[in-house]
Amino acid sequence: MNRAGFGYNPNNVPAAGPGPHYLLHGSDVPWLFGNQISYADPKDFLTQLVTTTYFAEFMRSGQPNPSEAYLMARGYKQALQVYRKSGPWNMVTGDSGKEIKIMNYPARDSPFIDEPQCAWLNYSISYYLTGGICGEI
Repeated sequence: MNRAGFGYNPNNVPAAGPGPHYLLHGSDVPWLFGNQISYADPKDFLTQLVTTTYFAEFMRSGQPNPSEAYLMARGYKQALQVYRKSGPWNMVTGDSGKEIKIMNYPARDSPFIDEPQCAWLNYSISYYLTGGICGEI
Protein backbone atom coordinates (compact mmCIF):
# COMPACT_ATOMS: atom_id res chain seq x y z
CA MET A 1 0.00 0.00 0.00
CA ASN A 2 1.22 3.45 -0.78
CA ARG A 3 -1.43 5.50 1.03
CA ALA A 4 -2.10 6.28 4.68
CA GLY A 5 -5.51 5.52 6.07
CA PHE A 6 -8.13 8.19 6.76
CA GLY A 7 -5.78 11.07 6.01
CA TYR A 8 -3.78 10.16 9.14
CA ASN A 9 -1.57 13.08 10.13
CA PRO A 10 -0.73 12.80 13.86
CA ASN A 11 1.27 16.04 13.97
CA ASN A 12 -1.32 18.09 12.06
CA VAL A 13 1.30 19.13 9.52
CA PRO A 14 -0.61 21.22 6.96
CA ALA A 15 2.08 20.83 4.28
CA ALA A 16 1.99 17.02 4.45
CA GLY A 17 -0.84 16.80 1.94
CA PRO A 18 -1.98 13.55 0.38
CA GLY A 19 0.47 10.80 -0.45
CA PRO A 20 2.58 8.12 1.21
CA HIS A 21 2.95 9.84 4.59
CA TYR A 22 2.52 8.05 7.92
CA LEU A 23 2.14 4.55 6.49
CA LEU A 24 1.39 2.25 9.40
CA HIS A 25 1.22 -1.49 9.91
CA GLY A 26 -2.43 -2.39 9.46
CA SER A 27 -3.34 0.84 7.68
CA ASP A 28 -4.06 -1.23 4.57
CA VAL A 29 -6.99 -3.08 6.18
CA PRO A 30 -9.68 -0.45 5.46
CA TRP A 31 -8.45 -0.24 1.86
CA LEU A 32 -8.37 -3.99 1.40
CA PHE A 33 -11.91 -4.59 2.57
CA GLY A 34 -13.42 -1.41 1.12
CA ASN A 35 -14.13 0.15 4.52
CA GLN A 36 -12.32 3.43 3.97
CA ILE A 37 -14.98 6.12 4.29
CA SER A 38 -12.93 9.29 4.71
CA TYR A 39 -10.65 10.46 1.94
CA ALA A 40 -7.86 13.05 2.22
CA ASP A 41 -7.32 13.02 -1.55
CA PRO A 42 -9.67 12.21 -4.48
CA LYS A 43 -7.26 9.45 -5.53
CA ASP A 44 -7.86 7.68 -2.20
CA PHE A 45 -11.21 6.34 -3.41
CA LEU A 46 -9.68 5.16 -6.70
CA THR A 47 -6.83 3.50 -4.80
CA GLN A 48 -9.36 1.70 -2.63
CA LEU A 49 -11.31 0.64 -5.71
CA VAL A 50 -8.29 -0.84 -7.48
CA THR A 51 -7.17 -2.60 -4.28
CA THR A 52 -10.57 -4.16 -3.63
CA THR A 53 -10.84 -5.19 -7.30
CA TYR A 54 -7.61 -7.21 -7.08
CA PHE A 55 -8.40 -8.58 -3.61
CA ALA A 56 -11.99 -9.59 -4.40
CA GLU A 57 -10.87 -11.45 -7.51
CA PHE A 58 -8.13 -13.19 -5.56
CA MET A 59 -10.67 -14.33 -2.98
CA ARG A 60 -13.10 -15.40 -5.71
CA SER A 61 -10.71 -17.27 -8.02
CA GLY A 62 -7.30 -17.64 -6.35
CA GLN A 63 -5.59 -15.10 -8.63
CA PRO A 64 -5.88 -11.28 -8.58
CA ASN A 65 -6.84 -10.41 -12.16
CA PRO A 66 -10.57 -10.21 -12.91
CA SER A 67 -11.75 -10.73 -16.44
CA GLU A 68 -13.04 -7.57 -18.03
CA ALA A 69 -16.16 -9.46 -19.09
CA TYR A 70 -16.87 -10.31 -15.44
CA LEU A 71 -16.52 -6.68 -14.35
CA MET A 72 -18.79 -5.53 -17.19
CA ALA A 73 -21.42 -8.21 -16.50
CA ARG A 74 -21.57 -7.15 -12.84
CA GLY A 75 -21.87 -3.48 -13.78
CA TYR A 76 -18.52 -2.55 -12.20
CA LYS A 77 -17.67 0.11 -14.78
CA GLN A 78 -15.49 2.25 -12.54
CA ALA A 79 -13.64 -0.84 -11.26
CA LEU A 80 -13.02 -1.81 -14.88
CA GLN A 81 -11.58 1.64 -15.62
CA VAL A 82 -9.16 1.55 -12.67
CA TYR A 83 -8.18 -2.05 -13.49
CA ARG A 84 -7.43 -1.14 -17.11
CA LYS A 85 -5.33 1.81 -16.00
CA SER A 86 -3.44 -0.29 -13.43
CA GLY A 87 -3.00 -3.43 -15.54
CA PRO A 88 -2.81 -7.07 -14.49
CA TRP A 89 -0.95 -8.21 -11.42
CA ASN A 90 1.79 -10.42 -12.84
CA MET A 91 3.03 -13.64 -11.29
CA VAL A 92 6.18 -13.39 -9.20
CA THR A 93 8.97 -15.18 -11.02
CA GLY A 94 12.07 -13.62 -9.48
CA ASP A 95 13.54 -12.60 -12.82
CA SER A 96 11.33 -9.96 -14.43
CA GLY A 97 12.42 -6.94 -12.39
CA LYS A 98 8.75 -5.95 -11.97
CA GLU A 99 7.57 -8.32 -9.28
CA ILE A 100 5.13 -6.49 -7.05
CA LYS A 101 2.19 -4.10 -7.38
CA ILE A 102 2.36 -0.80 -5.53
CA MET A 103 -1.22 -0.17 -4.44
CA ASN A 104 -2.00 3.38 -5.39
CA TYR A 105 -3.95 4.89 -8.26
CA PRO A 106 -3.04 3.73 -10.68
CA ALA A 107 -1.38 0.64 -9.22
CA ARG A 108 2.04 0.11 -10.75
CA ASP A 109 4.51 -2.71 -11.17
CA SER A 110 7.74 -2.42 -9.22
CA PRO A 111 10.84 -4.42 -8.40
CA PHE A 112 10.98 -5.82 -4.89
CA ILE A 113 11.42 -2.73 -2.74
CA ASP A 114 13.26 -4.49 0.08
CA GLU A 115 16.12 -5.91 -2.01
CA PRO A 116 18.73 -3.54 -0.52
CA GLN A 117 17.69 -4.61 2.97
CA CYS A 118 17.76 -8.28 1.96
CA ALA A 119 21.23 -7.81 0.45
CA TRP A 120 22.43 -6.21 3.67
CA LEU A 121 21.05 -9.20 5.59
CA ASN A 122 22.77 -11.46 3.05
CA TYR A 123 19.46 -12.98 1.90
CA SER A 124 18.76 -13.14 -1.81
CA ILE A 125 15.23 -12.88 -3.12
CA SER A 126 15.53 -16.51 -4.24
CA TYR A 127 15.89 -17.42 -0.55
CA TYR A 128 12.28 -16.32 -0.09
CA LEU A 129 10.98 -17.64 -3.43
CA THR A 130 12.50 -21.13 -3.46
CA GLY A 131 12.64 -22.35 0.08
CA GLY A 132 14.04 -20.25 2.85
CA ILE A 133 11.46 -19.31 5.42
CA CYS A 134 8.47 -19.76 3.09
CA GLY A 135 9.02 -23.34 1.98
CA GLU A 136 8.59 -24.40 -1.62
CA ILE A 137 6.40 -22.16 -3.75
